[in-house]
Amino acid sequence: MKPGNHIFRAFLLLVSLNVWGVATSYARVVVFDVVTLQHREVRLKVRTLKSVLPAGGTKVALTIEGEMERTILTGIDGYGFISFTPVRAGLKIIHAACTEGVGTGILLVVTPKEKAVVLEVESGIQQMILSEEGVEGMKKAIQPLREDFRIVFLSRLFGLTLSRQLLLKFGISGFPVLGFDGPCTFKPIRERGVNLHALVASDAVISTESIYFDRGFSFEKGTHGTRLKNWNQVPRELGLDGN
Repeated sequence: MKPGNHIFRAFLLLVSLNVWGVATSYARVVVFDVVTLQHREVRLKVRTLKSVLPAGGTKVALTIEGEMERTILTGIDGYGFISFTPVRAGLKIIHAACTEGVGTGILLVVTPKEKAVVLEVESGIQQMILSEEGVEGMKKAIQPLREDFRIVFLSRLFGLTLSRQLLLKFGISGFPVLGFDGPCTFKPIRERGVNLHALVASDAVISTESIYFDRGFSFEKGTHGTRLKNWNQVPRELGLDGN
């Protein structure tokens, strides 16, 4: 595809997603997604906001249906934390409520036998723009992957709120979205015992995070990980049928 076509495709994608409207939409209570191992203590995190500014000193009621009901107080920066040890494996919704509003997040609790595959949001969007696959290529690849692996998304640049809403626009939901905190982002997740099997991301991310994964893949040219040409390769590389 010619460079001019790449720009035109990017423009059409942004228009179709109404990305400007999404980018200016902020949750009153942001609940951060978490991935952990069954019976392993994890720290849950929320942030209260008034528009884009932190709303510190806010009481937040946190609930995981049938497992936890707690109230915490956010600090001056709007962040609040609480430790929790999940007993049962599975995907759980974290509900947060305060006087400013409500929010939800995902707690993914895996067993020692389950394997996680992490997909970078920005890398996926870049591939949509540069190829003829579009969003359908990624959605088609996810279908066989979710049967054998736990799918987790990684947001390197867009942030949690925007990444969640973009994925929802693509028709992709029900998966945790983790933020990239620089080198060693996945170190604490690995230390919690989560089996990080594969990472599909930019070469820059793979260069620092591949040591925590069994395998690394990228659509970019680089020296780290296996080079991918399209989304169909992902399930095939992991021993599944991508068709």
